[in-house]
Amino acid sequence: MFYKDVYQLTFIILSIYILQSTCLSTEKSIVPGYGKPPGYIGYNPVWTFKCFNNTCKKIPLKTISPATTISKKDDGKGNEKPELMSLNVCKLFCGKNTGVLWPLPTGNIVIKGPAVPIRSDNIEINSVAETTKEFTVETATIFKKLADDFKNSLLKKLPKEGEVRDFHTTLTILAILKDPEHTSLKLETDESYSINLFYDDSTKGVMTHVKADTYFGVRHALETLKQLIVYDEVKGNMVIPQKITITDKPAYPYRGLTLDTSRNFISLNSLKRTLDGMAANKLNMFHWHITDTHSFPFEPPSMPEFARYGAYSRDKIYRASDIREIVEYAKVKGVKVIPEFDAPAHVGEGWQWTYPEMVVCFNKQPWNQYCVEPPCGQLNPTIDMLYSRVLNDLYQDIFDVFDVDTLFHMGGDEVHFQCWNETTDITEWMTKRGWKTNDEGFLQLWNYFQQHALELVMRAAGSKKPNIILWTSKLTTGEALKKYLDKRQYIIQIWTKGNDPNVAELLNNGYRVIFSNYEALYFDCGFGGWVTDGNNWCSPYIPWQTVYMNKPEELAREALLSNFTLATTKQILGQSAALWTEQADDHSIDNRFWPRASALAERTWTNPKTNWADAEYRFLHQRDNLVELGISADSLQPQWCYQHEGDCPIE
Repeated sequence: MFYKDVYQLTFIILSIYILQSTCLSTEKSIVPGYGKPPGYIGYNPVWTFKCFNNTCKKIPLKTISPATTISKKDDGKGNEKPELMSLNVCKLFCGKNTGVLWPLPTGNIVIKGPAVPIRSDNIEINSVAETTKEFTVETATIFKKLADDFKNSLLKKLPKEGEVRDFHTTLTILAILKDPEHTSLKLETDESYSINLFYDDSTKGVMTHVKADTYFGVRHALETLKQLIVYDEVKGNMVIPQKITITDKPAYPYRGLTLDTSRNFISLNSLKRTLDGMAANKLNMFHWHITDTHSFPFEPPSMPEFARYGAYSRDKIYRASDIREIVEYAKVKGVKVIPEFDAPAHVGEGWQWTYPEMVVCFNKQPWNQYCVEPPCGQLNPTIDMLYSRVLNDLYQDIFDVFDVDTLFHMGGDEVHFQCWNETTDITEWMTKRGWKTNDEGFLQLWNYFQQHALELVMRAAGSKKPNIILWTSKLTTGEALKKYLDKRQYIIQIWTKGNDPNVAELLNNGYRVIFSNYEALYFDCGFGGWVTDGNNWCSPYIPWQTVYMNKPEELAREALLSNFTLATTKQILGQSAALWTEQADDHSIDNRFWPRASALAERTWTNPKTNWADAEYRFLHQRDNLVELGISADSLQPQWCYQHEGDCPIE
């Protein structure tokens, strides 16, 4: 055959090349279950995994005797080969069938094999209301984002080679919702759910019914399903057990992380990764300590001067659009954003544009006489314009931008009376009112500020009437507690040690509490000193085992002894792990929080009676789940231990 010109010949050669490339690509994407599936190391394995005594072990194939060999199958050429088992599939059915679940569900758990292959491009998610209530536009939108997030998360489980797609199994999920209008998370929100999944042989599909009262229950159910879908590197596709029945609900309503973004700025991408990690662990409260003396990165729409003076740079500012983006992102993840504006202490940078005497002791030296770390700074409660011209507008902006409804954090910790006592304008103002310039008088002054600020907060809240969270302090102890703080209004976040006498005082007086006791839940502890040599103030480092064993009810029981009752447990709302960022930023936030915050998640969701050793294998798997999501979770053990469960811990 002759070709008219070189262009025709070139076209034919290119066509043949493209056709061959396409065929090769197609052949690789439809490789049958046994052979060279995408992702399998070396494509010629010499080992497999097997479940022994609820632990997965890596077993060389040549050591498996005929009596213990896993079932055989034909390789397509008339030869019998042992059916291999990947580590993921082993974990799926090993460990009392809970090997991949975190946090462990609190109700009934039934998981049965075999594993059914599913395709990432063949998943249908639909939602309906159980009652006559119809989905609002907001509800429909958030469910659409949830479904997209579920599918996108599954894609992250796949290796770069892709997946085998030589079958047509459909995973169908139907979410049945009792109250579709409940899309704002509250302390009383019902987050429970149930899952009923089965393989329908007639349709060759996997059917899943999810039932929940609220959106948040549905979201948690999908998170559990996501954990039960694993990539099988032997078969080259994702698989799910053919039967799943689970009922589940959290032990505590407040399961949180506290993050400081003032000492070092944290970018939006890092904030979103933190929310991704929270969602993967069913944590639900993101307490955002957004400002402090060090910087004021929040730009209030009515007073942008705060950020102009107080941000580290122009690209380290949270504008209203940024915060709304985070709040909406968090809602899809089942997380509520709780902003904290800490006052009357912990203020400084950003306030330079206001009335000069509004902030006192700013960067006063030697700093250790006026605050706990540099720079110092406290508000002057005696200035009328502080309330009428600044705080009034600031709270209005915060409530609008953060969409605050049920919870707001007013800070209220580490007020140093020495600062106020050395400010002449303040002591003269107090003397004119007959107040003493001692602890009693300065507590009066503190309360004066708190009551005026609370009035403005409630004005900004309108009809919402949020509960106010405060840190433990001198205002939450002794006579000041009962005299100044209404237990119906205030929730106290305990940052001091779990055995602090203030714990018993708060519970005995009927206050609701959140535990953030620093010896177990401050994730900035255990690093080098930054205002001196040696280690930082709260060393040593807190391992995940300590976090896991920090049991709020036990802390309360030890504090109250015989006074502990069933009613006391209802006062304990939960826990929040805190990261203060003196020594953390975008480059380290992931491994400061994760996977230790996962230990907090199981403690607050499941509140198991067992100890950390019983959870270790699942915990290591959850760490890998976080890495799959793109979170740089810290490594805990050599990978050898992960592949040889039970062979590393000391008995």
